[in-house]
Amino acid sequence: MTHCSTKRHIAAMVEIHGIRPGTKVILTSGFNEEAFSERISSDPPDGFIRKPYTMSVLQEELLRVIQSQGITNSGSPTNVTAITN
Repeated sequence: MTHCSTKRHIAAMVEIHGIRPGTKVILTSGFNEEAFSERISSDPPDGFIRKPYTMSVLQEELLRVIQSQGITNSGSPTNVTAITN
């Protein structure tokens, strides 16, 4: 994995958390999740999807992240951000 790509993903995630704490972040990459987790010293992402993926995989991961926080459709809007390369 290119070091620059990894650093940009992690920096974006950290900045998003700094601007709006509590925002759920899902990282997507053609590389594996372990490559990211080894380099993350802050809070880890809430989800990870390996490319290529289908819309149903994206939908499942979004639902998993939202539901893991006890959030339902009737709750207030949830901030979920996907960072992709």
